[in-house]
Amino acid sequence: MGTGRTDEFRIDTVRIALTSGLSRRQVADDLGGGFSTLNKWVSAHRDTDVLSAEDRDLARENERLRREVGILKEERDILTPPVLREPIAVRFRFVEESGNRQANAAIYRVAVVRMRDDDRTKAYAARRTAEGKTRREIARCIKRYIVREVYTALCATKSTQIPA
Repeated sequence: MGTGRTDEFRIDTVRIALTSGLSRRQVADDLGGGFSTLNKWVSAHRDTDVLSAEDRDLARENERLRREVGILKEERDILTPPVLREPIAVRFRFVEESGNRQANAAIYRVAVVRMRDDDRTKAYAARRTAEGKTRREIARCIKRYIVREVYTALCATKSTQIPA
């Protein structure tokens, strides 16, 4: 951006530096000139009407939107829990990794029969399919629900039993 530049080039460079949203150093590097030269040009042309009213309004709007995006990113970072470890790709075992295979198979059969015959479960599966869930994910959720039902039923019968 040496001395051989035209006034038109200087004005365009100042306009780009003020409206592009890029740092001045980045603008200077992109245009093949010096950072201090660009700062001098911006200082010299700041009083003149380099930017039209529309460009100034757009620059203000861009700045406002950048601040808003920054705030939203901070809020997102606050709300997302930190990752403690990398997720491990493991085949899902419903009861436990060392659990009862027969219990897992029985829960799966109950889920499949419910998805085929039970109206409530069919409606649930249709709703989840509309949300974009796969059949496998839907079956997993249904198996959890079945286990909760069985567990509460077992706890209820255990508490109502009379000790012998």
